[in-house]
Amino acid sequence: MLVYTVGYFGWHLSGHRPLLVAGPGTHHHGSTASYLLAHVFAGPVEFLSLVSGAALLAVFLYLLFSEDADDSSG
Repeated sequence: MLVYTVGYFGWHLSGHRPLLVAGPGTHHHGSTASYLLAHVFAGPVEFLSLVSGAALLAVFLYLLFSEDADDSSG
């Protein structure tokens, strides 16, 4: 989840470079925040993939920390 999300935004922030760090890129104009928000809401698939990734991360972190709390109390 984290690799996909970081890669998604990294690729867009780097100017859509073909190899992420190499090759010619195109850069956005304006603020970075508005540029990233425009990509989040670019379409239903992009939006659902990012929202589901964030939701899965939240569930993972909840389970991770609630497991630790259960272990330390018993």
